[in-house]
Amino acid sequence: MEKINTDKTLKIIKLENEDVSQEMPDGGLSLTGYINGKSICKIDYWAGLSYCIRQYSFYFNKKGKIAFIYETEEDFSKDKHGGLDHGKTVPAFEGRYYLDNGQAIDIKLKGKKRMGENPSVKEIGDLVSDAKTYVKLLSDRIK
Repeated sequence: MEKINTDKTLKIIKLENEDVSQEMPDGGLSLTGYINGKSICKIDYWAGLSYCIRQYSFYFNKKGKIAFIYETEEDFSKDKHGGLDHGKTVPAFEGRYYLDNGQAIDIKLKGKKRMGENPSVKEIGDLVSDAKTYVKLLSDRIK
């Protein structure tokens, strides 16, 4: 992961909003692929929800299989009137999901999501499925 994160030679492809999904959250969406040749090494997914910002980073091994997912949630702070301050976020949750053959083999969680749901093995499986969709979207743009 560190090697991918520091590799300045990777080609970057970025998709936003409707190019990612027709079901768009109120704060928008973005999908960024990091490509080495014709292979996707990493995908970053960003979603702006009404109460938080959720981000997922999907890392792929040399065989193109998903090996690790990193999830974060930053919640919007409350303002002095009890509403949400959309200009300020606070870190709330961090999830690290280690995978083998698309199956979670280790899960490390820190903090709590605003809506209180912690990821289950099924939800991590859904993230793996989402990643496959994102790979297809980005692969269609690789030249």
